Amino acid sequence: YLNPGIEAVKQRVVDVCADILSKYDIDGIVFDDYFYPQGGTDFSLDATQYNAYTAAGGTLSQADWRRDNVNQMVRRVGQMINSSSKPYVRFGISPAGVACPQNVTTEYGLPYITGVWQYNTIYSDPLNWYKNGYIDFMSPQIYWPNRWSELVNWWNNATLKFNRHFYPSTSLTGITEA
Repeated sequence: YLNPGIEAVKQRVVDVCADILSKYDIDGIVFDDYFYPQGGTDFSLDATQYNAYTAAGGTLSQADWRRDNVNQMVRRVGQMINSSSKPYVRFGISPAGVACPQNVTTEYGLPYITGVWQYNTIYSDPLNWYKNGYIDFMSPQIYWPNRWSELVNWWNNATLKFNRHFYPSTSLTGITEA
């Protein structure tokens, strides 16, 4: 586990991506979405960094602070790629199929669909990355056959709204012949 609340960790992720970019002829860099441990993250995991943040006058809740750390890291990787000698390299993330709670989807002007675990447990905010242009594409993990159409349509609308690209990640195990 790399704690995105630590500045050196965020810089290390940027540096590793820059090293890959400089040494290899690649078309893109893609992150999986596990920024904090799946299933929830105990306060003690990053209490030292969060307490230092609040002691310095920070006012975000711990959950918002965690999302902000991830957002900063994503922004910095995108900026590094765009300012490199290979700005044609695309940067994307493969988030969970459902993005965020109702208040957040409303804030971004999108309809709500049920399911919020990634936003509140791994502190992933993919709509922020879309809105701010931090990434070029999203490849959401849409592994539920019973919700496939709903989720693909939702991500397509989000993609169009923010003028980005969308390549769904799917599982072949749920596909059956009609």
